[in-house]
Amino acid sequence: MSSSPIDPPALLPATPTHAALIASWISSPEEALWTAPQTQPPITANSVASWIASAGRPRVLLARDPNTAAHDRIVAYGEVNPFEFQPQHFWIGHVIVAPHARGRGFGRQIAEGLRHIAFNELAATKLTLVVFSANEPARRAYAAAGFAFEGYETHLLKPYDRREVLVRMVAYS
Repeated sequence: MSSSPIDPPALLPATPTHAALIASWISSPEEALWTAPQTQPPITANSVASWIASAGRPRVLLARDPNTAAHDRIVAYGEVNPFEFQPQHFWIGHVIVAPHARGRGFGRQIAEGLRHIAFNELAATKLTLVVFSANEPARRAYAAAGFAFEGYETHLLKPYDRREVLVRMVAYS
C-alpha cells in the first residue's frame, strides 16, 4: 500500500500471528459473548488461534489509521465458513472491530469483503450470520453491507449456560 491516507482497506488472510492482537480487542464479558458465544471465556490468543486454524476463510482488515502516523494497522477480523452438507451456503462468524476503530465503517467494510469472498471466490449462493439483537452497531453494519433480516434462531450457548434468541441475517448471490 502507498502512504496515501485514502488507500482503501485491504482484506488479508489472518494468521496465528494476529491472534494475540485480536484477542486484546475483547475487553468485556459482553464483547466475548457477542464475538464468540460458543467459545469458553475468557477469549485468549489461543482461542483466536483455534478460530483461525479451523475457519474456512479467516481474514483481517488492514486499513490506514490516521492515529498511527499513517501506518497500516489491522482494524477488524472475521471469517467465512462453510455449512456442513450445504456446499453453496456459507456463514460469517467471529466478526470484531478493534476498539480504536469502531464507528468508522470498518464493520461494514469487513462484512462486504467477507461477502465478496463468499460469492466470488467460493461460489456461494447464500451467506448467513447471526447477531445479538442488542448489538445495534453490528446489525447496522451488516445491513449496510447488504444483509437483510431473515428471522430469529434460538441458540444454546454452552460456555455461558444459557439460551439466546439471535437475529439471523442473509445475503444471496
